[in-house]
Amino acid sequence: MASTEELSGKLKFFAWLLQFGHELFRASDLETAAAQVVNDTRFALGFSTAALLEIENGKARIIAQYGQAEVNCHSRLAVLHRQLAESRAWTEDAVELSGETGLIPELAENGRHYLCVPLKPPGKWLEAGTGFLLLLEYPGAVPESARLSSKVIAMTSAEALHCHKTAEKRTWRIPARIKKKRVWLTALVLFAVHFIPVPDGVNAEFTLKAPGITAVYAWFDGPIAQCLKEDGDRVSKGEVVVKYDVSQQKFRYDTVQGQIRELMAELNLEQQNAFAEESKLGKVELLKARLETLRVSEAEAKWFMDHSVLTAGSDGILSLADGRAENLVGKAVHTGDKIFEVMSTGGMTAEIFVSEKDASILNHLKKATLFLYAAPERAVPARIIDISKYPELTDQRTYCYCVRVELPESSKYHLGMRGIAKLSGGSVLLAYRLFKSMVMYFRWI
Repeated sequence: MASTEELSGKLKFFAWLLQFGHELFRASDLETAAAQVVNDTRFALGFSTAALLEIENGKARIIAQYGQAEVNCHSRLAVLHRQLAESRAWTEDAVELSGETGLIPELAENGRHYLCVPLKPPGKWLEAGTGFLLLLEYPGAVPESARLSSKVIAMTSAEALHCHKTAEKRTWRIPARIKKKRVWLTALVLFAVHFIPVPDGVNAEFTLKAPGITAVYAWFDGPIAQCLKEDGDRVSKGEVVVKYDVSQQKFRYDTVQGQIRELMAELNLEQQNAFAEESKLGKVELLKARLETLRVSEAEAKWFMDHSVLTAGSDGILSLADGRAENLVGKAVHTGDKIFEVMSTGGMTAEIFVSEKDASILNHLKKATLFLYAAPERAVPARIIDISKYPELTDQRTYCYCVRVELPESSKYHLGMRGIAKLSGGSVLLAYRLFKSMVMYFRWI
């Protein structure tokens, strides 16, 4: 006699099966019902992963995969599932396959087993050679409970899936009598498609940039002592922005100057004695050589001090490389590091990135209108300056053509603002637009 827990489990499974079948028949379409079959049955069957395939005339098509919102029919697992479904004729009973019983070796790795559950059409609803196949993957041998539960679930799933399949089939009949007005309407549509022009245009994102940027780089390796301006401040040409810490260079310069003074005094004395003793002429020449070496060291130290102040190269808005002045003070920079930029504000430009699929408009581009995200209600006309000859790799890892446009002088916007640009390229035939869209759709562009 069955225990209380066993009876309770059977009742719960029966209640779940009734609800499962009810939801299957209420599904909106075949794909939704198929997704419910592979996802909702894991409660009862306990598989690792599952896939539902539709078989028509010996060809298999995956219509649902466990845990996937959309079917990826090009994955390696999907290809193996189709091969398995097309490898044999499936009977009414579920079949357990493993590496020893004919399962594809790649699917049988690590001792995996597959329970193949055919969902045959009930009665004579559909033609022969058509049906559904549920593939259930297990890490080891298929549990006996899953084998028994799959039979009951298969009956309910088969009925619901084939009901949805039958409901989707439609029979289109050509009317026995075609009215004249339909002929005229068809001719009018064909005329509109082939002869009526429509405006050609695309929308693309843009970013506001400064018309000119002057960058200042580090002259030599060393620490930064002061940053006299903050990021975003307005600066004038020649205004001091950053100062190096040149205390070591100054100490070196003072030391070399002292050595030069001592050497000059010694050299003067030796030159006076050389008139009396010709043997001292060699020492004089040696002292002159040492003096030249010290002069070079003096000039080098003076060069470091002369280049210890970095000034703005033009009038505009300051942009520090480290963002804030306190991040720059005390930092040891290397030769060639960018310290800051000065962006001119005489008139802003915008860089519009047009994807390769929309690049055909660049051949007859006529006008560009900008709509900022911060002010979408206002259209800003722009003058086209330049169009890149080759596509560039953007931050979104896509290749796009760059269209540079110039904003009016009266435009008061902040640098770095973004928006949508509408590019207009004259008129093209409606047939061209439709044909282009259709070709790009079928080529997945």
